[in-house]
Amino acid sequence: MRTAPVAETGAGAVLFEDLAAAQLTKLLLADHLAGTPPPKTATAASDDGGQQSALATKLRQKVAAPLLSAVDDPLLAAGPGKAPLFGAYRVDDEGVPAQRVSLVEHGVLASLLMTRTPRKELVHSNGHARAPRFAGPHAHVGTLVLSAKVGLPRKGLLAELARIAKGGGVTTYVVRVLDDGLLPAGDSDDALSLFSFGMGGGHGPPPVRPLVVYRVDKGKETLVRGLALEDLQPRSLKDVTAAGRDAFVYNYTDEGSGFAGVPTTIIAPSLDVSDVDIRRLTGKNRKPPLYPPPGLAPGR
Repeated sequence: MRTAPVAETGAGAVLFEDLAAAQLTKLLLADHLAGTPPPKTATAASDDGGQQSALATKLRQKVAAPLLSAVDDPLLAAGPGKAPLFGAYRVDDEGVPAQRVSLVEHGVLASLLMTRTPRKELVHSNGHARAPRFAGPHAHVGTLVLSAKVGLPRKGLLAELARIAKGGGVTTYVVRVLDDGLLPAGDSDDALSLFSFGMGGGHGPPPVRPLVVYRVDKGKETLVRGLALEDLQPRSLKDVTAAGRDAFVYNYTDEGSGFAGVPTTIIAPSLDVSDVDIRRLTGKNRKPPLYPPPGLAPGR
């Protein structure tokens, strides 16, 4: 990684595979499915005012590519390969039996995750009230399963990237791990450069840093570093052009957006995204301090 070339700023088409595919699903879908409306007395700046999720007002609208569907099923006993599922439960934290909810059907948002607090379109709970420690329950995913109408092998996904790039002006990448805020912190200089870049005055979502990424050129994959993925938000799911036959199980304890300590599972296939803005990160590479060997007298 230290000797890998630094990526260049430009337009990209990206294959998110393995863990990165599930992390992308979390960022673009799982974090935006709560249907609980904010109290009418809440202000936009208050904690209650931030309850409204990004997809809550898009029921029966297209929110993803037609090849994608998603369900949340806390009643699943095990995942692919009999993998354990952190998000499994039988009764939610408001005493409502857990239910399987079809959320996205061929790209159209069909429902939301609900607690006992109703909204105009969905007046009943579907058993998705999750309460983190020392906080009240909120609508939250249990086991979210993203699937595709037709799944391709990895060779087919790479061929789709090549097709996208055929017209020119697009660089293709394979991303295997993202820094989604749940992984241990990396190098402090890189983190500071990313933070300063994200504070540059833009109005979009914060950039996403890939931790393991390869540039693909004529079938050859080359490890690269020093880049961020810009403007990834829920509407980016409309730019998914292909999905894999695989299914990666991502178990984690959600500690973001006020949901500290909620066990969650996402199961997702590899995803080709045709339009991703790539930004090269710049920052000083500091040399480590040098000290004399222990026991060596000063000046020798």
